[in-house]
Amino acid sequence: MESEFEMSMCGELTFFLGMQVKQLDTGIFLSQTKYAENLIKKFGLESKKMVTNPMSTTTKLSEDLNGKSTDSTLYRSMIGSLLYLTASRPDISYSVGVCARFQANPKESHLEAVKRIIRYISGTIDCGIFYTFDTNIEIAGYSDADWGGNLKDRKSTSGGCFFIGNNLVAWHSKKQNCISLSTAEAEYVAAGSCCTQMLWMKQMLHDYGISQGSFINWFYSPWFAQSKQLDLVDIAACLLQRKAVRPLPEPGFSIPACSVHAIGALLFASHLLEPVAPEESSDSIDEEEFLDTVTKLIEEFDVPSHSKGEK
Repeated sequence: MESEFEMSMCGELTFFLGMQVKQLDTGIFLSQTKYAENLIKKFGLESKKMVTNPMSTTTKLSEDLNGKSTDSTLYRSMIGSLLYLTASRPDISYSVGVCARFQANPKESHLEAVKRIIRYISGTIDCGIFYTFDTNIEIAGYSDADWGGNLKDRKSTSGGCFFIGNNLVAWHSKKQNCISLSTAEAEYVAAGSCCTQMLWMKQMLHDYGISQGSFINWFYSPWFAQSKQLDLVDIAACLLQRKAVRPLPEPGFSIPACSVHAIGALLFASHLLEPVAPEESSDSIDEEEFLDTVTKLIEEFDVPSHSKGEK
């Protein structure tokens, strides 16, 4: 690079755009301690009592239409500052994301929730991410979702974190675009976004000349319906191979086509499933026929609903 650009050696990297870099013999530690200290002082919360978690586990935020309004400019400033801090603090990603939904008309209850996050940061100000040199290049992903967690529109929130070896390299917490009618559907949509990220990581490493082999480690939270555990691989087999391995969940269960494709692509890449064409044809299935197959299959396994008066 020195032959192409004018460069000067400034020594070992220790600070970059608010990110502190501590290079050790065993790895690299990234943190935003200085930025967090300035954030706490900026909003006058340095003397407030610290808390052990960023958000209450019993109280859910809502629009609070009857609540007292607060300064929207201050609220947005706090949210913006916290969003930058999530670059090294995945533990506050969900909490900040939830509070960010109320920037249009923040209430005092929302402001208190944001202040709680800052009080939590005050007690964990030295936390960051450690990248160890003692690792491998295997990709591992974890996905989970709540169900109908948003009290306004009852949309669920997807969460995921992704590792290369022992090192956390990506994470997300995002409200889903569709309304899930069951816990299984919420988990499946979350798994779809997780698979998309993992396939992108696999392809990126491949472009760098790093082969991942046949398998990708993928961990997800199983769900239960009618006392039978349902597995993502089983449902993907139902939808992609037109083969029922276990009963599908309760009536009203629907799966976005994009999630089916994403999970199927990961399963195919890991050789957990083999692509199967329709029984009556040796050609590959096209998009329209695939969606039609998914719809018919879900209807086939849909349990008839009882009319009023029936037991």
